[in-house]
Amino acid sequence: MSEEGYKPKPEELIEAHSMMTPEQKELSAIREIFIESEHRIVELPLDLEYELDVEAWATRRLYSKISGTFDGRKIELQRSSWDKGKTWRYTLKTVDESKEGEEIQLLWDKIYPAVKTFEKMQNAETKAVRQLQQEKKQQDDVVKDKVALASKSAREQALDEGEQIGKIKGILEKQLEGIEASEEDREFLKGVIEKIAHMSGNNVILVLQLPKMVNFDPEEKDEKRKQYDQFRPKEKLLLTLLGAKESQKWVAGFGIEYIHGIEYIHSNVYDTILPGIILRECYDRNELSFGMDAEITIERNSRYQKKK
Repeated sequence: MSEEGYKPKPEELIEAHSMMTPEQKELSAIREIFIESEHRIVELPLDLEYELDVEAWATRRLYSKISGTFDGRKIELQRSSWDKGKTWRYTLKTVDESKEGEEIQLLWDKIYPAVKTFEKMQNAETKAVRQLQQEKKQQDDVVKDKVALASKSAREQALDEGEQIGKIKGILEKQLEGIEASEEDREFLKGVIEKIAHMSGNNVILVLQLPKMVNFDPEEKDEKRKQYDQFRPKEKLLLTLLGAKESQKWVAGFGIEYIHGIEYIHSNVYDTILPGIILRECYDRNELSFGMDAEITIERNSRYQKKK
């Protein structure tokens, strides 16, 4: 079968997304954000090299260089200025020639914005990778400390865990008594209570996942609509069960808050009546573009770093 023009199915994209490492997921989210803001990034050549907005320390000359294979030929574009950018000189070099002119400036103005955005994307990716590496080291250190300080016997730990499970179930079952719901919805909430009660470490529980209402087989339309209609009522039940109040907005990725004036909110986060446990309502169109439109999770601590 020819791979030309092949478009992966939504379930294939979901599976691929689920197999990504945290680093790969973060980089994927960052790239999608930047590509959405500047689509020409994907057209940049693989052999792209650049130096942007450099000031030579010895001469104070401002210059930028971009080289690569554009439209089938290897070129180097350069913009330079001796008067702090008041006037610019534009040059194009190939193996056989070097020339200047208005058409070179027009070519520069076409290519430069995409390369500049590409540079910002790479800087954001580098920052994200460093942050993830730092977090992993901190998590590893915490694990080592816990192992070093562990002194309780297996029996004592089991008794403590059982007591904790009992407390959580007691709180949530009390909440459930005051909720008017169908038998089916009550069974759904009881299942959620069991999952929360048995959370350990920094577990994340995926509670609800809403499929997209677009790009699916017409034969699946009724089933997708049914899932969509069931999503909102269950969301309200969860908020009530957990005593969730006003939410906080969390921005996408590692502090990427605005691009070209567009605000990128990753999710709404609700504190709950259970200390240290939050409910996350996630609608990030970039990270969740693999066949999903929304998801609700219950988790300990945060996977993301910056509140709005």
